[in-house]
Amino acid sequence: MTSSLVGVWERVSDDRKALGVYTETHLFVLSEQTTTRNGFAATYTFDGKRVRANVLIATDTNTNRQIEYEVQFEGDIVTVTLFTPGTDSPTGDISKWRKIE
Repeated sequence: MTSSLVGVWERVSDDRKALGVYTETHLFVLSEQTTTRNGFAATYTFDGKRVRANVLIATDTNTNRQIEYEVQFEGDIVTVTLFTPGTDSPTGDISKWRKIE
């Protein structure tokens, strides 16, 4: 079964440049702010609403960590709400991404 996340996504919610690339089992995100660049690669699972990612490689020292977020699809835009892993507590980080491929 093909995940609705598979493809290339561009962050569109603010001035932060970012791209996310999803395959069936892996994801890669690269972002750039005014003076910093960061990124990570991870394996992930997706239940149709929540993504649970296990970070394998990161540009910071936070490898081997988990990331959880919920997604809400609206056409070619997805709203991503970050959660504290293992909880139903949103962190306040919300972003919008547009599928470009």
